[in-house]
Amino acid sequence: MRANCNIEKYMNGFKHSNHLGNVLVTVSDKRTAVCTVSETVAYYKAEVITSSDYYSFGSIMENRYYEADSFGYRFSLNGQEKDDEIYGKGNTTTAEFWEYDGRLGRRWNIDPVPQVKFSDYSVFGNNPIYYVDIYGNTKRRAKEGSNKQENNNTVPSVSQVAGVAAVAGISLTATAKNNVTNIDAMLSEEKLNGKTISTGESGYVSDSKDAENLNLWVNAGLAFVVDESNANKFENYELFVVSTLVNNFVTGSGPENYVFPTNGKMSSKFVNSFIVNKALAEYKKNPSQIYDKEVTFGLEGLSNDLSKTGTPFSITGTVGSANIRIVPNEKGVSIEIFNVMSLSSGSIGKEIAPKFLHPESYVRPNEGSDGKLFYNISLTFNITLTYDQIKK
Repeated sequence: MRANCNIEKYMNGFKHSNHLGNVLVTVSDKRTAVCTVSETVAYYKAEVITSSDYYSFGSIMENRYYEADSFGYRFSLNGQEKDDEIYGKGNTTTAEFWEYDGRLGRRWNIDPVPQVKFSDYSVFGNNPIYYVDIYGNTKRRAKEGSNKQENNNTVPSVSQVAGVAAVAGISLTATAKNNVTNIDAMLSEEKLNGKTISTGESGYVSDSKDAENLNLWVNAGLAFVVDESNANKFENYELFVVSTLVNNFVTGSGPENYVFPTNGKMSSKFVNSFIVNKALAEYKKNPSQIYDKEVTFGLEGLSNDLSKTGTPFSITGTVGSANIRIVPNEKGVSIEIFNVMSLSSGSIGKEIAPKFLHPESYVRPNEGSDGKLFYNISLTFNITLTYDQIKK
């Protein structure tokens, strides 16, 4: 290949992170051709802007840091923003709920979500190569990407076969009902609209303390932000959404992580729902603290939801159990409902079966669906409530 070796090819810039989200290397948006004496391009050379190596709790290793210019790159540990003006290069990071000194391995402020058996100033459960804390308030497990897919069974267990049958039955019923109820929208080929964005996170997240045992993980990197502007074209938009989500889960198609608009048509369904009321009852015992816990649904929640909604195809009933995060503000609270739809959560029989008989779930490959069925997907809903609404 002949080329003018003075020409620089411009592409997108990249950052390279490990399984903890720690930024290791950043490269610019240009590549430089390295040529032979005959002016043939031998290979291209990337321009490295920064490179970093970290001690366990996140401070920069001495003589293991490179920066091509004085601006460098703003993010480091767990993808959090550096605050180099306080204690020098790479020693301090900032997130929503902390200023953190990586040299000490301790936070400056008290943990807003206290952990039993841990100091209020401890971080990462004292295990910074096993946990991440993206926002500075809750540790989450992070592992190498391949580990999660290795947990996918190649030969289904008896409980998985039973789970598949139960979920497939729900999907077929929901699809049939949706095709009749929303026939005009279906004939017009209306879709669940939205756009895919990068979350800036890496690794895997879950809504459950049983995530490791039942493989209840989703990739954290991308999210599909739902656009509800076509909702009025459906006779029953909620039924359409439920049918679409369950069908995408069963077929292993569509986005992996769905985020619905704050106080939107779907998110607002969770106002006065069983799991939100259950979480608020606990939150009220200590309203000055952030609440961030898994809230179970079970048969009691199912009965309550059927009584309120009158249908087994409500979005609140489809979500069931979820991790709920309540953050107080001046006017009230912000509430995030995060659910992983999985083979385990969709198996009705698990409510009466012992835990060891619950079906294990399947984690989608990093690069997207590979055409297999029943991969986990996640659903996120956000609502805001005033203090008057909470009292009611």
